[in-house]
Amino acid sequence: MAKNISWALLLFIWALTSCQSSSYIISGTLPDQAADLDDQYIYLLAFGSQTPIDSAKISGGAFSFSKREAVDSLPEGVLSAGERYKAVVILEPGRILVDMSREGGATGTPLNDALSAFLARQDKALQATKAKSDSISSLMEQSLEGLSGAGDRSNELYLSLQTLLEAYHSEVLNLNRELFEANRENVLGARALNLLLGKVSKAEADHLIASAGPVVLRHPQVAALLEARRSLEATQDGQPFTDFADDSDPELKLSRYVGRGHYTLVDFWASWCAPCRREMPALRRVYDHYRDRGLRVVGVAVADKREAHAKAVAEDGISWPQIFSEQEASRLYGIETIPHLILFAPDGTIVERDLRGDRISRLLDDLLEKNGGRL
Repeated sequence: MAKNISWALLLFIWALTSCQSSSYIISGTLPDQAADLDDQYIYLLAFGSQTPIDSAKISGGAFSFSKREAVDSLPEGVLSAGERYKAVVILEPGRILVDMSREGGATGTPLNDALSAFLARQDKALQATKAKSDSISSLMEQSLEGLSGAGDRSNELYLSLQTLLEAYHSEVLNLNRELFEANRENVLGARALNLLLGKVSKAEADHLIASAGPVVLRHPQVAALLEARRSLEATQDGQPFTDFADDSDPELKLSRYVGRGHYTLVDFWASWCAPCRREMPALRRVYDHYRDRGLRVVGVAVADKREAHAKAVAEDGISWPQIFSEQEASRLYGIETIPHLILFAPDGTIVERDLRGDRISRLLDDLLEKNGGRL
């Protein structure tokens, strides 16, 4: 009942008042389950930041922020109440009403209404997929309990589940394509492009980037993705190596080892990365087997702490040289996941990226044969 009264009051205020064309006011409600937050504060954060830029006191499950000027440098924010309640808000001129009980609860202005509608469609697709997935999973359990012919039936159901999930991911991509097409010049386009760039083909990504407006391309998340994309393109097979230095020793550079007349295998890794650590015994075998034939191995510690890195080097018995580059190396090479191994030719040209497992030995054996038994 209190929630209904709060919404009625907010709608009444919204109907009677208006904002200046360049300002916005955010008002909203929290669900009844958030009664413990009464007399506490809800915070407006810049999107992607934990630093509050404004706050409002919660009273009777409702809140209202003071009027603020909309600025191009702050197109979206996040409302945060306690640990449980968060809502994305497009900070555009007008009166913005936020229902903190649901995703996409911000409405009242064009872009917030559009985002709310988009998230509702996306959630509808998710719920439909989940219902079908639960049904298929139940049938799989029944099939296994029946035992007779369970294998064939389970495989059939597994393929059905895989097809269902692929259809859902395809629908999400199409929803984001629609969102982008309708919002190439605003922050919603940036939201859609941010997801699409990592999911679609290079040709489609090129087309999306070419058709995006400056607001979209300047968005911090999109700008970071575009920089990573440029770095990745500049460090593909056949491209010359890009140099970088150790964070604390400017004289310790990749060029000390790469482009020095030997094939060099560079391992981008971190002490906290379990897959990286699991690869170390295999990498040590590669090092021991090929080093007398000319192979050089170099480790590059990324997104790590020096103390933890030094401890891992000792624990894993790593004897090849290391360069510590918390951010720069992975940024320059467009590396998003580790471990990531790159083989460089004697002249510093990139031979192949993202090497794993037996592929390393097969590639090195081929190169030995082509180069008279030397690397």
